[in-house]
Amino acid sequence: MDRLSRLLHLRDDVRHRRVEDEGVLVLQNEAEVMVLNDLAYRIIELAVEQRTVASIIAALEEEYDVARDVLTGDVMAYIDELTNIGVARLTDATSEENGA
Repeated sequence: MDRLSRLLHLRDDVRHRRVEDEGVLVLQNEAEVMVLNDLAYRIIELAVEQRTVASIIAALEEEYDVARDVLTGDVMAYIDELTNIGVARLTDATSEENGA
């Protein structure tokens, strides 16, 4: 399945917050905190709204003045980073594991 039509889900033990001007992810099981740049934090905010990757990119395209191909590359690279370290996973938008 095309990755753009999938949903990005954070692990159940991952929390996100904005602390003053910085976005952070709290990995409760590891007692670890990740500091995020603005784009990375916005991707997390949009992901928890149960948006597809394509919808996340479309929303960001309206918010940031950057070429779509550059934005898509940045979003996909960050999603790859999150999935590679096990903080998040991509799932089928119609999968029952999405809680729908």
